[in-house]
Amino acid sequence: MSGPVSRVQHGEDPMIGRVIDERYRVLRQLGEGGIGRVYVAQHLRLGREVAIKTLLTRYESIPVLKERFTREAAALASLNHPNIVTVTDFGVDDGTPYLVMELLAGEDLAALIERGEPLAPQRVMRIVRQMVRALAYAHEQKLVHRDLKPHNVFVRALGPYDDHVEVLDFGLARFLSDAWKSAPKLTAQGALIGTPAYMAPEQASGQDVDATADIYASGCVLFEALTGRRVFEGKTQADIMRAHMLTDAPTLREADPGLAPSPALDALVARCLEKSPSRRYPNGRALLEALDALGWDPVQRVGPRPRHEGVAPSAIAPTQTSTRPSGPLPAQPHASAGAPANSAPIELPTRRLPWILGASVAAVLLVGLGAGGVYVALRVVAPPHPHAVPLPAPVQLPVPDLPSVPPPVERPPAREPFAVAAEVPEALRPVLAELDAGRGTWRAQISTISRYQSAHRDDPLPALLLGRIYTQEGLFDPALTQYDAAYTLDASVRGDPSMRRDLIRIARDEAQHGKAGALIRDAWGREAVGEIDAQLRSAAMGADERARLTELREYLATR
Repeated sequence: MSGPVSRVQHGEDPMIGRVIDERYRVLRQLGEGGIGRVYVAQHLRLGREVAIKTLLTRYESIPVLKERFTREAAALASLNHPNIVTVTDFGVDDGTPYLVMELLAGEDLAALIERGEPLAPQRVMRIVRQMVRALAYAHEQKLVHRDLKPHNVFVRALGPYDDHVEVLDFGLARFLSDAWKSAPKLTAQGALIGTPAYMAPEQASGQDVDATADIYASGCVLFEALTGRRVFEGKTQADIMRAHMLTDAPTLREADPGLAPSPALDALVARCLEKSPSRRYPNGRALLEALDALGWDPVQRVGPRPRHEGVAPSAIAPTQTSTRPSGPLPAQPHASAGAPANSAPIELPTRRLPWILGASVAAVLLVGLGAGGVYVALRVVAPPHPHAVPLPAPVQLPVPDLPSVPPPVERPPAREPFAVAAEVPEALRPVLAELDAGRGTWRAQISTISRYQSAHRDDPLPALLLGRIYTQEGLFDPALTQYDAAYTLDASVRGDPSMRRDLIRIARDEAQHGKAGALIRDAWGREAVGEIDAQLRSAAMGADERARLTELREYLATR
């Protein structure tokens, strides 16, 4: 195991030479984080070396931690996935809780990033896919990481074109957070667990978090691994958390003009970094499907990475910040005097609308520092924040003398991109013919399309075909990503009848109803009503699906 190391002299560390539970002799220290220290130890019976993580002394003095540590350690030990570090044993020895893990050879992702030379984009995508596989498995076991960052992504190079990734410290942040909530002297401070540079807005504001907080952190890790820079930097931890809550994230190209990401990858990163949890991928499995839908080569390096004037974001401990000053925050409308400071986020029917938190950070107290994370106590001030978003005014019913239906929105001309076979790129014609005939294997089709897409990033046709394939296979989330990318590249492709038919089919799905409806509204508005009516005539549609589609029809009839 590796990572930024905070070493102590052997003579000052009573753990060195100690035998734990008559089985593990502690040999040397590997590193220290915000939660505990990691040591190399020898299993006395088997003779092999293992890694042992113990709580820092200051946490051992909190009685509730020991009970929760044991409970969480049991959950960690039950995880069995090739991309999650294996916990082989746990216990409490002479008052010291400990975890025993496999001793890994390699280095963490933070160490790879801090070398300064850009990582090959294809390698980054391989590493991140394995990281997300671990999240997908853990989320299905109802376990949220809560402190995902490059330091917790361990990479072992297997050859020039392959790496094996294991994610560390699953659940440790959760057990510490829950324990602190149960400790009266800490509850008063409003303990917050995590690392500010990778912290979701709701986590930074002290709210309970779910799998979507890991999705946000995954977007931060992917962004940093590709660009060499963190999503947000600032002089203080408060600056960084404030930016996560209030400032729109930059694009990959803005952070590193030498990158050429596909529109689908840009859309994926943007969705991961949405301020509102409900706008992100719901869990690791959904994000993994979206990553797989990107194809083989969603980003290329086409130029050098610009020199970063501040401190390299990964060359410092995760609890420090760069010396590069953060830019000014955009002015926000003032809140009404009666709006509570901790109001829930307001969901408005606009895609990519920033979600602004109205909570005010009055003081930030650093409770613990180190490679394992920063543990921050926030005090939230009760009066309204001057930058809080006001509640929307009540909806006014139309005045009888005025038209109740607004004029139609002007949209770009529509064309059927596959209407003339000779205008379809030659490489895509066999796939189009197979789709029209209902034959062929979808995996082979995706492979063919992805190769073409890698070389023709400005062409919306491969995204349209991928959206069609994913819809046929019932993979609605990646289908939405591809159709959104195609529409972003060229809005005239809204004339593709398969795109409109598929998106209306996807809008019947409970999980994708809102996102598909937003894209249908933007691309067609009331023009989609006829296709919706055609699908509503299907006798095979369930009652819930029919209700969702009817609701969408009524909404679009006025757009």
